[in-house]
Amino acid sequence: MNNTENAVQILRIFDEEFAVLVEIEELQEVVEAAVYEKKWTNFENAQNCLNKLCVQLEELEARRITLFQNQAGENTGKNFYAWAASLPEPERTQIMNGYRKLKYKTSSIKSQNEAFGAYLNDMQIIVMGFLDAVFPERRAGIYGRQGSIRGADMRRAVLDKQF
Repeated sequence: MNNTENAVQILRIFDEEFAVLVEIEELQEVVEAAVYEKKWTNFENAQNCLNKLCVQLEELEARRITLFQNQAGENTGKNFYAWAASLPEPERTQIMNGYRKLKYKTSSIKSQNEAFGAYLNDMQIIVMGFLDAVFPERRAGIYGRQGSIRGADMRRAVLDKQF
């Protein structure tokens, strides 16, 4: 397979990866809205969909990497930019634009994720502070619906009640 045919296949994978990233971004908004509105069924459904999309994205990325490594071989030292620079002009520009678009979308999703994580961390601190002040005997523990202690690690705990 020549460089041009390979570039076309990689571009197709870029497009598929971008479409999955757009879906992930939309679902992240659903997750955030579900947390803000305390709609845990929506949260659970969106999380399940996100998990499936992440698997799909990993498969696409593995296909892209394998395709690139098979094409690049020893010629470019397995360097993406060196391989892309060796392509004829229209394909080189398309590959670089596709890669840039993927990196931008990934960075955007990552920053949204970090902002939401910071919000959740702040809420954890507020809730822990409130519960420690109101119930000092609870020893920084969170209790489940059956009364068993859940532990002090709040990273995975979601409270379903408002004060």
